[in-house]
Amino acid sequence: DSIADATVISRMYAVKSFFTFAHKIGYLLFNPAAVIKLNRPQKLIEEKVLTESQLKSILREMEKQSPDKWLIIYLLYASGARISEFLALRVKDFHDYFVFRAENTKSDKTRRVSIPEWLVEEIRSHIAGKDPDDWIFSHEWGGKIRPYTRQAVNTFLKKFCQQHDFPHTTPHMLRHSVATHALQAGMTIQEVSYKLGHASVDVTAKIYDHTDKSGAFRSGLL
Repeated sequence: DSIADATVISRMYAVKSFFTFAHKIGYLLFNPAAVIKLNRPQKLIEEKVLTESQLKSILREMEKQSPDKWLIIYLLYASGARISEFLALRVKDFHDYFVFRAENTKSDKTRRVSIPEWLVEEIRSHIAGKDPDDWIFSHEWGGKIRPYTRQAVNTFLKKFCQQHDFPHTTPHMLRHSVATHALQAGMTIQEVSYKLGHASVDVTAKIYDHTDKSGAFRSGLL
């Protein structure tokens, strides 16, 4: 099978990073990859956002076929979290809202993110009987209880959407989608920035400059 251009570029970036690191620690006298310029294919942020209707269709079908995975995917959307920090959540991090601890966030800051009240009840039921230090989302693998990995969730979501003829969807697209929907629904840029855990409001404004606030609507998913 042919390799997608984006995959080729990602692998070349990995090679560049290897040479940069080797030079930094003194293993190489110079960095031969420094002169190589890579142009990562750029996608408009609009192309990474699902409509509310598309999300409803995906979630409706997933709830019928895989309730446990449905809860993960819905909460990824509702929380706006990066998948790595989301999967690191422990039972003790749930207090009718999620606490994303500094050690697991990109910004190295702890933040508290509310979620829809009806989903709170779903989580309470899901974690019933678990210890505080247990992962909220885990499964048995190799005879042990382990947290879900980014790859496992990404693969499941990709295959599910392919099998049911839904648009290509990734966990990070859920993050872009909720940010866009929230801004369109009237949430302030400051609130969205905090929800996403961005280092500054400027970062949020730069990423979501496509949002047209003149067409504000009340999201039925939030």
